[in-house]
Amino acid sequence: MKTGVLQVPGSQVSMHNSSRSDTSRSDTWLALALISTGSLLRVLSYFFSDNAGGDASVRVEMTARWLQHPVPQFFFSVYPPGHFYLIGLASLVFRDVTVAGRILSLILGIASLFVVWKLARTLYGETAGMLSAAVFSLYTLHIGYSTTSSAEVSYLFFLLLSMMFFFSYVAAGGNKAWYLAMSGIRFLLRTLCSRSSGVNSIQSLNVNIFGIAVSFITQA
Repeated sequence: MKTGVLQVPGSQVSMHNSSRSDTSRSDTWLALALISTGSLLRVLSYFFSDNAGGDASVRVEMTARWLQHPVPQFFFSVYPPGHFYLIGLASLVFRDVTVAGRILSLILGIASLFVVWKLARTLYGETAGMLSAAVFSLYTLHIGYSTTSSAEVSYLFFLLLSMMFFFSYVAAGGNKAWYLAMSGIRFLLRTLCSRSSGVNSIQSLNVNIFGIAVSFITQA
């Protein structure tokens, strides 16, 4: 008498979906571990580095002078005001302006790790998100700037956050308008935190982002 294996309809599909779910969960946990590692590296760098790099000290000095008479100001020399206002807000908690500027970059630098992971995962899937988290978490230049009062990390955080909300809006089929609104607000904050009022590289970056957006929409 032959014995056979009972084939339950849809069982292979169910097993395949279960396998994909397990892989996705594994990638997510690995990405979170990488983000935690990147966060730890940035915290350690904060304690073992100085506020050196770019115009970090200049921004602290200008913010300190502005805080003596905090009136609305649209430009700080050649700089847009956003980053200085953020340092001013941070100084309400951390009374030292230098510490406030550095902590601001540290917090936004760590938050950027999560945003990069979410952005890459939205665009290209779980594995791409995990690999992006790995590369960005260990990116030494970003680690270094995450401990200074320069504007680069703040600018990059709001740029990435704007892109994340925009592509989340596209991925949702245009059904969540608040994603688009949040993207616009974050992009405005990115502009207000840009390194200067006229930098050619920033204009080139804006063109590249627009090209990526158009390409993604046309392929969707």
